[in-house]
Amino acid sequence: MTKPIVEDLEPFREGGPFYKYEDTRGKKCGYRDKNGNVVINPKFEDAHKFSDDLARVQVDGRWGYIDRGGHFVIEPVWMRAFDFNEGKGEVRNSKGEAYLIDKAGNIIKRLNPNL
Repeated sequence: MTKPIVEDLEPFREGGPFYKYEDTRGKKCGYRDKNGNVVINPKFEDAHKFSDDLARVQVDGRWGYIDRGGHFVIEPVWMRAFDFNEGKGEVRNSKGEAYLIDKAGNIIKRLNPNL
């Protein structure tokens, strides 16, 4: 049995809301469509909305990004991650250093996290 989390996430391009839910047995997060069908199995410690076709998810305490099929596009290696916007996302490593990355995970530039 699963317990839906009432969090309406960004809809699929094909239409319909995309809902995050938690599998109460394994305490993992996944995604369902508007009809309640599982579209991405619950395998993440935490999961966020899709932004620029990627969603940030947490596995083993680290953050990465998945596509709408649930496949990792950027492996979970970051200590913090933020939503993508216009093809760029902000991430931070274990030292707190902030970087701007592209949708392939390539570092575009180092950021000053204090700004």
